[in-house]
Amino acid sequence: MLFILLFSLIYTLTNCAKSQNIKEVDLDKILQEILPNDEDIPDYEALLELFHELHNNPLNLNKVDKSDIQSLRILSQSQIQSFFRHITKNGNLLSIYELQAIPGFDHHTIQKLLPFVEVAQPTLGDISRSLIKRILHEKNNYLMFRYSRTLETLSGSSNSSNDSLEQSNTSFLGTPEKIYVKFNVSRRKDFSLGFTMEKDIGEQISFNRSNHQYGFDFNSFHFALYNKNKLKSLIIGDYQLQIGQSLLLGSTFGFGKGSETITTIKRNHTGIRPYTSSTETGFFRGAAFSLVYSPITMTLFYSNQLVDGVINSSESSEFNGYPASSILKTGLHRTLKELKSKNSIQEHVCGSNVYFESNTKSFRLGATMIFTKYNAFLHKAYNLYNQYEFRGTENFNTGMHLTYNWQNFQFFMEGAISKSGGKGLIVGTVGSLSNEFQISLLYRNYDRHFHSFFGNAFGENSRNINENGTYLGIKFTPSRKITVSAYFDLFKFPWLKFNADAPSRGNEQLIRATYEPGRNMSFSFQFRQEDKYRNIRKDNELLNRLEKGIKRNFHAAIDFDVNQILNLKSRIQSSSFTIIGQTTSGYAISQDVNFTIGKLRINTRYALFDTDDFNNRQYMYERDVLYAFSFPFYHGSGIRKYLMFQYKFNKHLSGWIRFSQTTFTNQETIGSGLNKINGPKKRDIKVQVRYKF
Repeated sequence: MLFILLFSLIYTLTNCAKSQNIKEVDLDKILQEILPNDEDIPDYEALLELFHELHNNPLNLNKVDKSDIQSLRILSQSQIQSFFRHITKNGNLLSIYELQAIPGFDHHTIQKLLPFVEVAQPTLGDISRSLIKRILHEKNNYLMFRYSRTLETLSGSSNSSNDSLEQSNTSFLGTPEKIYVKFNVSRRKDFSLGFTMEKDIGEQISFNRSNHQYGFDFNSFHFALYNKNKLKSLIIGDYQLQIGQSLLLGSTFGFGKGSETITTIKRNHTGIRPYTSSTETGFFRGAAFSLVYSPITMTLFYSNQLVDGVINSSESSEFNGYPASSILKTGLHRTLKELKSKNSIQEHVCGSNVYFESNTKSFRLGATMIFTKYNAFLHKAYNLYNQYEFRGTENFNTGMHLTYNWQNFQFFMEGAISKSGGKGLIVGTVGSLSNEFQISLLYRNYDRHFHSFFGNAFGENSRNINENGTYLGIKFTPSRKITVSAYFDLFKFPWLKFNADAPSRGNEQLIRATYEPGRNMSFSFQFRQEDKYRNIRKDNELLNRLEKGIKRNFHAAIDFDVNQILNLKSRIQSSSFTIIGQTTSGYAISQDVNFTIGKLRINTRYALFDTDDFNNRQYMYERDVLYAFSFPFYHGSGIRKYLMFQYKFNKHLSGWIRFSQTTFTNQETIGSGLNKINGPKKRDIKVQVRYKF
């Protein structure tokens, strides 16, 4: 009864304010449609930034090419073909409303596309201004500051007062807050300039050259130029490369398996891109450029940077006189031990990519070469499952990639070989059998001794090694209100892997249905099952044996825009995990209430969760401050809630405040190690300010 009264009050108030507000586009809703499945969530800070950049600086549909429009992952292959046929036949678009006249473009698709595109012609002033003036007068710029911390005392902070050598590796050297500073100014296909600085929880802001400390713990910078005569792109500083199907060179924009079953399996050849994320791995530092001599495009790149690693002091002839070592990717430097590993290994990378593209842009064939050298002998701690991992100081990769468009289908492939002789191959197609039915098919085969340090191709594993499989995806839209998507992925691991002491196989399937009775409401239902073998050992057994674990996930959600002020989103999800006849389960229920009143946005959530074990952890996407990504998992039993305020003071200044709290009902401590909290409650606060010049 109380909830009904509260809802009635909110509804009345929001209707009174309705005429005073125009709701901004909900980028979070669009992003959730292309996110991968729960367990595969990587760092999507760069992806969020890309979509916000497109929102602030939209694609000009009269100058767009296929790779640009494919990067949105909104249009099907038949819609893309239909769009370019319309342009060829009728010339440039006169208005954004002309999209309604293109065959295959329904209202729902156009609404998803509108935030990221425009119909415009460049002005003479834009073209004739010098680079310095274009940078100084560019409206797409911002300086951002973010502060966040956990209000409870972490174990690493509570030990910081102890100066003993034993405690020096179990206590934070720095303060317990996280600080993030970022500046960027850019114009699409013209220039980009920016820097990023970050200090994680427990890290120092210090200047100590011997410890590789230069102010903030992580500092990143880039300067990029585009489309200057034969120069397609030039980047100095930090950058990423996405070439072919990302088998050898893949940026953070790679997607895994998820509810978008068609467009996410294919990687788009975007070439060189500035690196603007705060993640401290997965990028190059140096210089790269691309030259166009139509129909040939050539890219050359060089990187020289120090990366984190563990160095063993012992040397032997087995390691060619080098101390054995391994690379660390946590990016954390909170203690003396972690600080000692910072920038301890030097990494040199150089390479090239050359591709031919036909005049019609329907055919592309390219070749890639990469040489990598370290100043230490890389050698992971020996285990039976990792005996085919890379060992040495140098690696060399070569590969070829191909893309071919035929009617409503696009075929793609990439093959590569590493210095070890290991091979990798990925072949696939995406297309439309009709406006209502889309299909995708992909086969991949990665040898157990295939070593690709910078690849990010489609796969079940987190890296492209020791795997082969076949993926089939479909999407059916019988009406503008109903969409049904599904996939089936069959995979196997020819050699042992972590937690599987024998070659194994598995499969995964998903089906999702979405119903949108109107513009302001949507229902979604999804079921996913994964069958995968893993180690099991009983008390009376000496060795591990493989048993099939079956995990099932289900979720249902309702998203309702009551009006331009109020949005409600309800979600329920559950899971079960079965192995050797024993089943555990878990569930989570959440209610979001979101307001947009003039310049003020308020986002809230209240969630309940209860899980039997870690296999049933529940992932739920949460709205966060601009460019931040939050996808926590709920484990154990308890309550999760957050409240976020966003206010646009004027056209230059915007601010965010976010408070979240997790309260556990079945445990007295949270976390472990340096992040351990003595108590059942964890509270986090985050404050962010953005200023546009």
